[in-house]
Amino acid sequence: MEVSKIWGMIDSRCIVFPARSDGLNALTLMFTTPAELARPFLGGGAYEFVESDGGTVDVFVSFHDFTSGDWGPARTFDVCMAVRPVGATAEDDQDGVYLAEALVNRRFTGEVTYWSLGISRRVGPIEVGVVGDEVVAVASEGDGEALRVRLPAVESPGLTRYSHRAYSYLHREPYVVPFEIDLPHPVVDPADVQIEVGTGRIARAMTAIGLPRQPTAVAWGTQMQYTLHAPFPLPT
Repeated sequence: MEVSKIWGMIDSRCIVFPARSDGLNALTLMFTTPAELARPFLGGGAYEFVESDGGTVDVFVSFHDFTSGDWGPARTFDVCMAVRPVGATAEDDQDGVYLAEALVNRRFTGEVTYWSLGISRRVGPIEVGVVGDEVVAVASEGDGEALRVRLPAVESPGLTRYSHRAYSYLHREPYVVPFEIDLPHPVVDPADVQIEVGTGRIARAMTAIGLPRQPTAVAWGTQMQYTLHAPFPLPT
């Protein structure tokens, strides 16, 4: 059994790893994007893209609704891309994801992820859920919507538990953030996804990677489990 690790205090609350959520609803869109379009998102110099033939990289745009969990309820909008440490190869089994600065709807959650994980998020309104017979997800900044996504509300027939790692910069040093997450089996046709890009920084970022356009894959799942483990420095 994993031993709990106390990280410290934020807003008079004790932050402990692993941090778990048993009530995650999540929508994830995958786009195959030319690496040069995604390169401005990749900060620092410790990581490089996991590129496919033709110089493309997988970029994931996700809406997460943590309805419960150790850090309380929260919604996040995340943009991440497939990376590995500079100099590593596919045989080294170090592939992971790098999260660009995005949004969270609670300041407390943003403080926790920034100070303990090195993952930066601005505070902004986020909505994701079922409306009628559709899943509707909206990320907003300022006075307007930045991104709106709609797709048929089809429940996945099953989930797969997936262990992976995120990479970040904590105190300007490269760090590894291990996590486990349930991933729904994709059942929605990417052609049925409707995407509208609005205004603001997030909207400009989406335009930079070529949105609005059809995703390569899409997955929607509810009441999933998520576990976040204590980060550690990237081994040299």
